[in-house]
Amino acid sequence: MNEQETVLLDSFCGDLGLEIVFAGKGRVTLTTYSVSRPGLQLAGFFKYFDSTRILVLGNTEYEFLRSLPVEVRQAQSVNGPLAVLNDYYDVYVTQPDDAKWRLDNMHEVYLDDMHSKYVYPNVFMSIDDTNRVSQLDTDIKKYAEQKKADWILNGGIEEDWDSYLQKMEDYGLSEYLAIKQKYFDKYQESLSEVETTEAADTATEN
Repeated sequence: MNEQETVLLDSFCGDLGLEIVFAGKGRVTLTTYSVSRPGLQLAGFFKYFDSTRILVLGNTEYEFLRSLPVEVRQAQSVNGPLAVLNDYYDVYVTQPDDAKWRLDNMHEVYLDDMHSKYVYPNVFMSIDDTNRVSQLDTDIKKYAEQKKADWILNGGIEEDWDSYLQKMEDYGLSEYLAIKQKYFDKYQESLSEVETTEAADTATEN
């Protein structure tokens, strides 16, 4: 399916006899035939996840989610809350010593600076930009993880830094950041518009 061959979600579901539980604001347009069964994603593994595909949750995925306690079940949702109660340790989840150390270290070192304003928001990109970001993301993250592991084991980050940045540029880092920045700016603009509208509504009510 190309960009001209689109199908509206309500038509798609109507033809298949499916019920639309939530479609957001307005009608959603599907632009791909590709589907994916998100079993691994429900278990929390998102590496190589293709967000452009249609996700199909069947009986297997449904029963898997039902088998989880509500707090753990919510944690498997994309951007869902994460709450693991102390009573769950050694019952539904484990907490090895190294995991406890990382959790304690996160609270001591990072927690004070962890704010939503530093998190890239959910944005909707064009098909072309989505595909391009996915292409660039593969090489950029692979190289970053490779160098991180190398520096942890062997050191040398100061000596390698300039060549590392150049290699990232060769992989298209500037283009990648430009695309992400474009949609982040649009997101910020939409927030400002919402805040302006809400302020105007409040003033009118008063």
